[in-house]
Amino acid sequence: MARTNGLKSSYFHHTGDSSSDSTSDMGWIAPLFYTAMKCRHHRMRLQAIRLIESTLHKEGIWDGNIAAIVARKAMALEEREFYDDLKAADEEFDLLSVPTVQELLLPVPPAEHRLKEAKVILPDGPSGRIILKCGFGTKFLPGSSTAIQYDDLAQTWSELVG
Repeated sequence: MARTNGLKSSYFHHTGDSSSDSTSDMGWIAPLFYTAMKCRHHRMRLQAIRLIESTLHKEGIWDGNIAAIVARKAMALEEREFYDDLKAADEEFDLLSVPTVQELLLPVPPAEHRLKEAKVILPDGPSGRIILKCGFGTKFLPGSSTAIQYDDLAQTWSELVG
């Protein structure tokens, strides 16, 4: 361990000028958000969302709070009442635990419930509204679309009017 720390300190010698410090690390908000939006296994999606929510911070252009809010709404729109009987114990799992076989064998929502596309329009400022435009259906079975907005101050979603 001491050898590793010595290598690290000699390789990453700090000059005292922090204005040039940068990182190329992708972070974990983006892959967790992608998992929450694309994965159809309820438990895995929920775990990805809860991991984002566990430390709400920013990574480059990614805002953990916005990512978690949008992913939770997308999950709710897709799953609708599909897992209503699970909701009571839904959030009662260790955040770092692996999903059980029973959780992975649960059926996934039908294809017509799935988001075919999702477009997120970010607010102009810290207290603006997030807009989520969604299209449902499949390549072979066109579905419906909706546009909703999230009011950060009221912490509520509503239909987008106009």
